[in-house]
Amino acid sequence: MASDSSKLQRFLRGLNPVVPRGYVTRHILPFFAIALGGMYISHISLPEAHRELGMRIALAIAFLWPPLAMAFFPKSSIFPPKPRPDDESEK
Repeated sequence: MASDSSKLQRFLRGLNPVVPRGYVTRHILPFFAIALGGMYISHISLPEAHRELGMRIALAIAFLWPPLAMAFFPKSSIFPPKPRPDDESEK
């Protein structure tokens, strides 16, 4: 698993050398794990009439992960945090 994520990291850096270290393991893989895991669990546990709704909810929860990951792991984000004006005054 670790070698697969490092291969994916190398591939992404080949496409865009600005991709920071840890982007795949902290941003991309959890997104797919949440989406696919939630869809699988909803498919298994819900009755047939509610499966589509459960899968949509799982995808909606998965799409909440990228902004949370940017907040929790700002150094590994492809969108670096902007400096606050009060941070510059302290320097």
